[in-house]
Amino acid sequence: MEKKTAKQISLICFLVGFGLLLVQDLKRFETIDFGFTWPSAIMFYVGLLLIAIGYYLRG
Repeated sequence: MEKKTAKQISLICFLVGFGLLLVQDLKRFETIDFGFTWPSAIMFYVGLLLIAIGYYLRG
């Protein structure tokens, strides 16, 4: 994989993972309705996995 492509995928994975962690944390506020109901544990672990992938690919 080219370095430029790996860097772009790394950034996307990191941002999506961080977004999942943030959404999971913001779900505790009852005034915010995101319109979907993923279980919190799944969002947390998928977010962590995507952050780890993004960190690994950043090279």
